[in-house]
Amino acid sequence: PDNPLGRVMSERQVETILRWGERTQIHIVFDEIYALSVFGSTPFTSAASLRPTLGDRVHIVWAFSKDFGASGLRAGVLLSENEQVMRTASTLSYWAACSGHTQYLLSEVIADDVWLDGYLSTLRSRLADVHGEVVAGLGRFGVEVIDADGGIFVVCDLRPFLDASTFEAEDALWRELLSVAQVNLTPGSSCRIAEPGFFRLCYATSPRPAVREGVERIGRLLASRQRKG
Repeated sequence: PDNPLGRVMSERQVETILRWGERTQIHIVFDEIYALSVFGSTPFTSAASLRPTLGDRVHIVWAFSKDFGASGLRAGVLLSENEQVMRTASTLSYWAACSGHTQYLLSEVIADDVWLDGYLSTLRSRLADVHGEVVAGLGRFGVEVIDADGGIFVVCDLRPFLDASTFEAEDALWRELLSVAQVNLTPGSSCRIAEPGFFRLCYATSPRPAVREGVERIGRLLASRQRKG
């Protein structure tokens, strides 16, 4: 699943990338940090499911921070069969080790299949629900979004509300949303989006009433800017 678009690669796309890497002999790192937060029509396909072994040039990273909302525990996973990569990672991780207590806690969590299945089902259902509510809420104010199948955010197209088609105007709108509406979106320039006017809205880090209020504040501010224009 892609950040910030929330799009999920199909099995065919993942296979194409794997074959390209095998042909060019380039190392490929698959970032699967939103792997379990997929709620749309495109199912998640792990690169590991398409090969009997990863080989020396395919590596996968994942962490508990997104799918389990546990960023404070600072626990991640590197899956690789390259001995040199693993030795290097082991040496570096010595200075930023995840505590034994944390590892034990998280291992107990993922070992409980009954709880885990229920949690993931609830996670996906709630993400889909709030995603739909946010999209509908923004739509009432004429704000279009890029369709997402996963992740915890949505990209809003605020180009019609810019004073000019520039990153300076994007920055000005971001600052106005922050200071007046008191809602902090992520400007597209911070997400390496090449065209000004796109903003990422994260809807899974706050309670539902706060998300609704945030959408309303965004909409009211944009409506007032539109009237000025």
